[in-house]
Amino acid sequence: MRKLIVSMFLVLPQAVLLACQCSGPATPCAAAAGADAVFTGTVISISSPTQEARRLTGKFPEKPMPGYLVRLRVGSVLHGVPAGQEEMEIGTDDARSCGFGFEVGQAYVVYASRIAAGWLQTGRCSGTRSIDEAAKDLAFFRERAGLPSSGSLRVHTNAEGARQKGPLTIALEHDGSRAFKAKPNRQGEFFFPSLPAGSYTLHYEQDGDMEGDPRVQVRPNGCMETYFHRAPRMTGRLRLRSGEPAAHVEVGAVDGQDLTIVTTMTDEQGRFALRAMEGDPHYLGVNLVDAATGRAPYPRWFHPGTSDRAAATKISFAGERESRYFELTLPDRLPERTVEVVVLNADGTPNASATVRIVTARGDEVANTRGRGSPFLVSLLAGTRYRVLGTTSGLDGLSPTAADPVEIEAGTEPVHLTLRLPWRSGSPTEDQQRPGAIGH
Repeated sequence: MRKLIVSMFLVLPQAVLLACQCSGPATPCAAAAGADAVFTGTVISISSPTQEARRLTGKFPEKPMPGYLVRLRVGSVLHGVPAGQEEMEIGTDDARSCGFGFEVGQAYVVYASRIAAGWLQTGRCSGTRSIDEAAKDLAFFRERAGLPSSGSLRVHTNAEGARQKGPLTIALEHDGSRAFKAKPNRQGEFFFPSLPAGSYTLHYEQDGDMEGDPRVQVRPNGCMETYFHRAPRMTGRLRLRSGEPAAHVEVGAVDGQDLTIVTTMTDEQGRFALRAMEGDPHYLGVNLVDAATGRAPYPRWFHPGTSDRAAATKISFAGERESRYFELTLPDRLPERTVEVVVLNADGTPNASATVRIVTARGDEVANTRGRGSPFLVSLLAGTRYRVLGTTSGLDGLSPTAADPVEIEAGTEPVHLTLRLPWRSGSPTEDQQRPGAIGH
């Protein structure tokens, strides 16, 4: 005889019951939508494994376990109990957690959900009730007897306002395919009847391939209801000045405080799609987060064509849910500037084995000498700030060391830098003066 563990609750004191505020599911179908196992059963016995463990060890158990176990003899099964299962052991934790009051010898309709600790759990808010009060539940059992173990899904959305520009379509992605589709009614609700049990991803087809779609679990015999807020979005295409698509360039939007809201990369055709946030104005542009790099040698730039956010177009979605389309053209590529770096030892002699790294203000590495000698020449994008770092590894028997970093401000003129390493531990002159970094 097999056993399953379900978590339920014992009779609770009136003062504790008053602390539990919930209305519970409105219908048996709604209760089944949130339950992994639905059945009728009669209580055989009640025990307390938590109290027993505390009596034996003098302390509460370290591993999770039900505070109480209630054993039921299984009667009718709607779903979630294996065929031939005769008994269920029911766990309960704290009586203050909206527990259900069970009594030995009494029969109940049980709606139970599996919790992270592994057993099934129910309570006063799940729909579980005495068999004497379960006329509607028993009728629902009879209605579903012999029918396919499918469920339904009703999706409440904010789609009503968007219907004026054409109805939306929600597609449910299940088992790798989008086989279930529906359009909204006048209230903006989408209804999917007779769905196979399982996990589904809700997706607006008009949103294209965008991340962040929610997932929902549809259980057998259940009437699942959920909410799917369709966020406003910005779509469009980014082009070079020649008219060709600008592929793999970062497009993003920031708010009025210049905090990043959303970013994405354009595809091979220069297309992009961004989920927007309602409320604060959006400022759309390129390279709003990342500094210009060899892959995207463009300045920080806002729509419709400015580097000054104050002069950029304010895009507001307050009260609107539809998509907005933008045609963007990249600004001219940034010119290059030459940077020459010389690394000197503390005594003023050139250090040919030092490593010179150049990083953007964000920390992205754009150059690394790795001991190529001195001086080191590199072409960097103008109009961008950089930091130059000089280090030694210590492989020559002396201690590793690093010169003070030097900042390169945005500009177009060539830059000549000298990095002077400090005296190194193990050097015969390490107690001499320690010059710092020099830039000119």
